[in-house]
Amino acid sequence: MLDFPPEFGNMTSLRLFYTVRISLSNFTDDFARLTSLRKLMLANAELQHFPRVLCAMPWIQELNLLANQNSVVPAEIGHMHSLHTLAVYSLDRSAAYALHNLPLLRKLVCKNAPCAVYTLTQLHTLHIYSQPVPGIDNMRNLRKLVVSMSEWGPVREIPTLIELTTLKVSLVGSNTPLDEFSRLTALRELHLRSFCSAPRTFPPFVASLRHLRTLALVRLGISEIPPFVAVLTNLRALDLSRNEIREIALPDASLAHLLHLDLHGNPLVTPGDARRVTSESCEIRLSRR
Repeated sequence: MLDFPPEFGNMTSLRLFYTVRISLSNFTDDFARLTSLRKLMLANAELQHFPRVLCAMPWIQELNLLANQNSVVPAEIGHMHSLHTLAVYSLDRSAAYALHNLPLLRKLVCKNAPCAVYTLTQLHTLHIYSQPVPGIDNMRNLRKLVVSMSEWGPVREIPTLIELTTLKVSLVGSNTPLDEFSRLTALRELHLRSFCSAPRTFPPFVASLRHLRTLALVRLGISEIPPFVAVLTNLRALDLSRNEIREIALPDASLAHLLHLDLHGNPLVTPGDARRVTSESCEIRLSRR
């Protein structure tokens, strides 16, 4: 456990403080003397409580307290008016509502969040984990969404966020309805990942996402690459790892626009097909299971 010495407060020109798996304690009022501090990165610091002195430091712009499970964020976080990025293990209802007082807040990362976070309409980026997402359709300014959900999560609310450019969804169930995702035509990056490899076809809705540059469909039980992927000419990175693809029945050079192709974890019978349908400049990742 590392205690901050009183002299630490003399580092008044410090703009970034970053720790990696170092246990910290003793955040005294001297810490508030760091008036130039803008980024405070304390993930995995084993904090036993939220350092309340931070609430008296409204000049901090980015705060990362991920993986500090015992650190309960107080409602006073609403005093940190310069925050634009906040990453915490959990928020209670009062702290989530206090975030309404942060007009510059654009990015929130939270492992356990109450439904109140879905009233934060100023957010552009939201990362939440291990829960469904009721009410997320209120967040019409979102551009990036990263979420873990199960089959019973309200997937149908996500397609209403038509301004999304990045969408990453884990725990996609075999019966999860995905067709409505075709409405997300602004998407540049799409990641769908499952932890069960029940067979399913390559999602047809992807054909309508003509602006995609990155597509990852991981462990979805996909057995073939459909011809319409060749029409996605803006696509540069395609990750189909850990699926059930045995052959690539596409014409030569039909995926020549790709720069990265990941097929590791597939039972490819003829691995040379990956090079046949791409260009020499494409980076290909292959492995047998």
